Amino acid sequence: MKKKVVFVLFALVAMALISCVTLEREKRAAQIVEMSADAVKACQVLGNIDADIDASGGRMDDYIALAKQKAKKLALDMGATNVMFDKLGEGGSKLTGKAYKCVSK
Repeated sequence: MKKKVVFVLFALVAMALISCVTLEREKRAAQIVEMSADAVKACQVLGNIDADIDASGGRMDDYIALAKQKAKKLALDMGATNVMFDKLGEGGSKLTGKAYKCVSK
């Protein structure tokens, strides 16, 4: 019985730590700034980003916002400070763009 209690407590602490890491990642991804093509000219290109848009009813703007959040998480993993979204893919099913690292002088 004592082993079960210790295991349950360990599992609860682990879940709490994981949720804290996830929330911190969400917060950092939200801080990545969207910029125009002219604004990112002086920045380093880190790579392409994309996210599927799951538009299964509802408002398209909401689905695009969710896709941008997903793409910003990918950009965060690359070390980006900024993103520029290009366009929606054919049929509006994919959002594409690029991740950039912009350094203030």
